[in-house]
Amino acid sequence: MNFVFKNKALGDLVYKFFDETAVQEQIEGQWDDSTDYILLTTCEACRCKTHDEFNNTCVSLQIGKKELLPRMEYRPEQWNPCPQVVPPCPGWYLVTVQLLNGEVKTEMDWYYSDDDRWEEQWKNNGPQDVLAFMALPSPYEPKKE
Repeated sequence: MNFVFKNKALGDLVYKFFDETAVQEQIEGQWDDSTDYILLTTCEACRCKTHDEFNNTCVSLQIGKKELLPRMEYRPEQWNPCPQVVPPCPGWYLVTVQLLNGEVKTEMDWYYSDDDRWEEQWKNNGPQDVLAFMALPSPYEPKKE
């Protein structure tokens, strides 16, 4: 099972220091234990691999399990919750967003897979959170008579 960080900025920070595969292995190994956190450390026997530039460092990071969500499988025919599901490719999607004022609305938005971001968030410096997305339906094609 793969996990995602609820807070993307926290996930980005963790993955700048620790190897993503190693982090996922640590989360899976600790997910069902009796603690309410995941321990990522370079200092003990069950070390979490870092990127090369951070070799020979001693760091421990505790992340509350409430900050993580199990990743779900993408289903184009239904709403996919963010961030548990990531669009499979760049393109237009139907999205449900929550604006800063709390209003929830549905609109179309473009997803950039290279940056893992939505265009409207990027253009407006994140004034809305994407709650869920789904594939656009096929265009209507009238029957030819």
